[in-house]
Amino acid sequence: GNVLDREMREFRLGISSGRITSFTATPEYFDPGHNITINMTFNNTGTVNITGTAVIKVLNSTGDAAEEFMHTITDLISSENLSFSDTWNTSGVEEGSYNICGLCFV
Repeated sequence: GNVLDREMREFRLGISSGRITSFTATPEYFDPGHNITINMTFNNTGTVNITGTAVIKVLNSTGDAAEEFMHTITDLISSENLSFSDTWNTSGVEEGSYNICGLCFV
């Protein structure tokens, strides 16, 4: 009748999952000083609400971040979308190739 040992584990019912469904940056070619419009849409593809952070990074040719935009995701309902729109002002940037990367952390 004596408890000699006990261990507990926490678990969660439901699936936490999401997907970037749309990601654009326009214009594709630009001169320094022009604004680049970046749009990203994130969809909750899981079965539970999602809270986290969406990050859009502009990376230069060496992979360093030239600009970064962060957005809070709060209780995004299953099957719902959340859209983000940012403007990158390219004044003062060096000529060369840039990549834009969208990430979502939950």
